[in-house]
Amino acid sequence: MGNLLLQLNKYDLTQPEKKQGVCDHCGIDTVGHEKYYNDKHCCNLCFYTQNIDLLFTPNKGKIILCYEISQQEIFDIQRIYWKLKDTVVSDDIEHNEIIDTFEIVYKELERRSLQTDKLFSKGASDVDYFIEYLSKGNTNIDKNIGYLRWLPDRSFFESDIAYWNKTIFKDILPSNFETHLSKINKGEV
Repeated sequence: MGNLLLQLNKYDLTQPEKKQGVCDHCGIDTVGHEKYYNDKHCCNLCFYTQNIDLLFTPNKGKIILCYEISQQEIFDIQRIYWKLKDTVVSDDIEHNEIIDTFEIVYKELERRSLQTDKLFSKGASDVDYFIEYLSKGNTNIDKNIGYLRWLPDRSFFESDIAYWNKTIFKDILPSNFETHLSKINKGEV
């Protein structure tokens, strides 16, 4: 699996001859929810990271400065957080504590957009401004672009989330949460 970097317009309509059903970048199952570019099979999160200029939605998310974790790891955090938020277990204290922990992590990721604005310029965390900046061929942030990550908005990926919740993450509950975290750490999910 390759390292995802925010890029513009890598899109190519060429489809691989064989449908793999697994994203070439993050390894998640994508049957029926895939895109292709340059013979790569991608989930929608990975596809739009590589082709962020093709994202047509009013809520694109934010560009964040995050050198500690990769784009794929941010997606793993988001996917589990979205799943946990959709799993209603109001009486389960352990479940609610796990959701609270993920909310803290997610809010910290959101706050990273402020660091992006401080280090680069005000508005640098705005996806549309970022796309415009890159499309003009600006290169003075190229050496730091490897530390910029995309924190997408959930609303654009609702059908993907529903699919993941029914298939890959259907068994994620507090009782087996540690097992799933270890699978993610090993790259098995």
